[in-house]
Amino acid sequence: MTIQSLAEGSPPDTRELRALELYRTRGHEIRKVGEDLYLVPSRTGQGSYTVDYNEESCSCPDYRTRKETCKHIYCVGISLAKRRRRVCACVEGWVYVGYLDDNDVERVASYRCRRCG
Repeated sequence: MTIQSLAEGSPPDTRELRALELYRTRGHEIRKVGEDLYLVPSRTGQGSYTVDYNEESCSCPDYRTRKETCKHIYCVGISLAKRRRRVCACVEGWVYVGYLDDNDVERVASYRCRRCG
């Protein structure tokens, strides 16, 4: 088994790694434009592509040619996973949940612990 690293200056060589690199460099530009529709910037910065995450389809040439998951679809998946709520441990009967709101602002909500409350 080989382990790949993203060395400075070397291009990633799988769609998953290219998606991760795209998210790291341009993920903040992903825009939700419909219920499951997202505009994802191109890697080069020349335009963007429409991803239907529910249908797992994209308007990019790679997807149109291969009909398989492209880096833009993976990039939306990474973005959505990053927005999932993160639960912290119970602190004196309270559980604190950290999450990103629609404006990428980190928020914290508090709830009574089910075990302690």
